[in-house]
Amino acid sequence: MLGNTHNMIRHSRKQRQLKHLVKQTNKLLAKTKGALTTQIVGLKSKIQKLIDELKFVMGSARLRKTLGSLVLVLGLAVGLTQAQDFAPIGLNTFGIQGSTFTDQFADFDLVDLDLDGDFDLVGSRLYFDSQYAFYLGGPLIYQENIGTSINPNFSPGNTIGDNIDWGVDYIYFGGISSMNSVDLDGDGDFDLVSTHSYIYSYDYETKTELEFVKGLLYIENTGSVTIPDFTQAEINPFGLDLSLINPNEIDSLDSYIVDLEFTDIDDDGDFDVLGVYALGDYDQDVYSTNLFLIENIGTSSSPSFAEANLDPFGIDSPFSGIGANVSSVDLDVDGDLDLILNVYTGSEDSTMTSELRYFENSGDPSNPIFSDAVLSPFNLVASPMSALYKTDFTDIDGDGDEDAFHFDLGGLFYDYSSTVHYQENIDGSYIAETSDVQIEIYPNPASDNLSISNIEVGSTVRFFDYAGKLVWEQEVENKSMMVDLSNFPSGVYSVELRSKDKTSTKKLLIE
Repeated sequence: MLGNTHNMIRHSRKQRQLKHLVKQTNKLLAKTKGALTTQIVGLKSKIQKLIDELKFVMGSARLRKTLGSLVLVLGLAVGLTQAQDFAPIGLNTFGIQGSTFTDQFADFDLVDLDLDGDFDLVGSRLYFDSQYAFYLGGPLIYQENIGTSINPNFSPGNTIGDNIDWGVDYIYFGGISSMNSVDLDGDGDFDLVSTHSYIYSYDYETKTELEFVKGLLYIENTGSVTIPDFTQAEINPFGLDLSLINPNEIDSLDSYIVDLEFTDIDDDGDFDVLGVYALGDYDQDVYSTNLFLIENIGTSSSPSFAEANLDPFGIDSPFSGIGANVSSVDLDVDGDLDLILNVYTGSEDSTMTSELRYFENSGDPSNPIFSDAVLSPFNLVASPMSALYKTDFTDIDGDGDEDAFHFDLGGLFYDYSSTVHYQENIDGSYIAETSDVQIEIYPNPASDNLSISNIEVGSTVRFFDYAGKLVWEQEVENKSMMVDLSNFPSGVYSVELRSKDKTSTKKLLIE
């Protein structure tokens, strides 16, 4: 008993030492503007030693919370990952459903499109025909979150993009599609990018027709971050010609782009393209899939894309089955992006079967190395399953962890319904918002200086950019503070106030 008491006292003392060293190191980094000095390197060594002693006592989640951004800034090895735990799957998706042509979508993305602090839904249609009213409006579906960031509630679907200037008299697109909301041109607002198996256009005056197999549609936001306007569309912008992606060059096989995601997979500050390319011989009932990566070799505001790398990570590619989608997400909370891949594996008794495969990033944020696939970890949907899902992750309830949304492709193609299933992340290692006290920021939008008030003493204020990357952090000991914004690029940021018992977040536009 005395030995256990002695260990508790010793570990408590070590934890206090760790917190003191973290605070000291953050102050030095603030003075040096992130430059590593001999003193900081010495502190890193001491911090790492304490981590090694405490990691089996505190656990990964508490250690990472204590260390904050120092894990990435100093390259600290915590040594443990935080396995998330998801609740059973259900249909309670806060009103996200589409069953008719007025609200049906073929893929969706969740994004704070109107900058009111919560996630809205933007979806792409399975088909769009500019001549026929049968398709009832524009090529995009919008469901506004009329609830809050912690209690979402989505309105019925509305079409957007009714007044897009296509530059031609007639346009049609259809087939498998994907939807992404991304600030691809770096102007601080969200643009929309969708892919389609087939795009066809015709101009009656010039009698010119154009066909695009595996086409990419870019719709620029020409409005603002609070009042978006989607009236300008372009096919295959920035040199992104997906029709060139054909790894086997076999004309007899049906080939298509199944899914696309814009993600900073190499942590260099711009968006790359990660996608799934499928080949199918339906007569032989044989399917194969390739992952591909198209690196952005330009900048975050002026993108330019290299040729596609058809096996970027050595993930047994091509592999059997059709990959329904790929998602990059830090699911084990170790500071780098892992991959989730849903794969169609065939049919049994006229029922689809598929698997959810998880590839852990065992490398680091800038040099990803992915381990072998693990089926359905963390209580995610069972594998194999009698459905075909596209899975994406969003912190929909504002509690600091990634929740899972599963879009039923089988229901889309066989029942013509946009059915979404939901799994809440119930890990509990993060602090949910439990207080009505809200951080206050002024002005917003801002350009030079930002005033932050209503701060609880001892809290930490953090800035995250539009990609969710931590870009600034400071512990504060007063109820208000001023932040110099002169070194922040223009764009949309999340300002987070985190204390011992609550987290409060506000959106900020820096002009």
